[in-house]
Amino acid sequence: VTKASEKITLWGLKISPYTRKIMIALEEKELDYTLNETLPVSLLKATGQSVPSDFQQASHLGKIPALQYNEFTTADSAAIAAFL
Repeated sequence: VTKASEKITLWGLKISPYTRKIMIALEEKELDYTLNETLPVSLLKATGQSVPSDFQQASHLGKIPALQYNEFTTADSAAIAAFL
C-alpha cells in the first residue's frame, strides 16, 4: 500500500480498454491513485489543445495509458502492469 508521500498518477481515458486494464490492476492491488483524463498527444494537437507537461514527461511518445509513481514514469499498459 502506498504511503501518503507516495503518489501514483495514471494518465489516460476511462473509455480506453488499456487504461481500464491498469485501473483494474491498481484497484486489485488496493493502490491509491489519481486518474488524470487526457487524450493521446496526437489527438490533443489535432484538436488544438495543449499537452500537459506532466503527461509529456510520463509518456514520451504521447500515448495512453501512462503512469507516474513519484519520479518514475512509464507508458504502455503491458509495461505498467508488469511494474505494478
